[in-house]
Amino acid sequence: MPDYLIREATLDDAQALLDYLKTLAEEPNIPLPLVPGCVNLTIEDERGYLTGHIEADNATYLVVEADGQIVGSAHGTPHPSPIMAPMVSHVVEIGLSLLPEWRGKGIGTELMHHLIDWAKQTGTIKRVELEVFAYNEKAIHIYERLGFEHEGRRRKAFFRDGEYLDSLRMALWIGD
Repeated sequence: MPDYLIREATLDDAQALLDYLKTLAEEPNIPLPLVPGCVNLTIEDERGYLTGHIEADNATYLVVEADGQIVGSAHGTPHPSPIMAPMVSHVVEIGLSLLPEWRGKGIGTELMHHLIDWAKQTGTIKRVELEVFAYNEKAIHIYERLGFEHEGRRRKAFFRDGEYLDSLRMALWIGD
């Protein structure tokens, strides 16, 4: 397997992350909520997003780097509503992605372990949530193996390429 490094994202990664996301968005039938042309963020937007993750105690942003290129990423993001924050400060939403040639090598599972370990180490996060397309059986199997439980199906939650797609909500309780 090629060498790669999983590390915390920095502000210097902003342009490379935008390029990475644009590449993913162009992939046909990608198992992520992306479509061609949807990544319209500026480098300042991306730096702001990264700053929020770098500075927050209950957020993280990881990148997978190989040969100086970003080939994957993962994040843990708190609930965006400041009104709800006191009630959901123990919850984080996670997501991850890899370029096609880096999938199926165990890196996604390794990223999940990094995210779960990080969440446990915060001392405040007790619930880890995610959303996955219902057709993405490989990812669902990994999440189940890691202890995530099914909590619901969002019927026709996304529209892409002329069809409505269901998604599943899953969560892992890491509290006492």
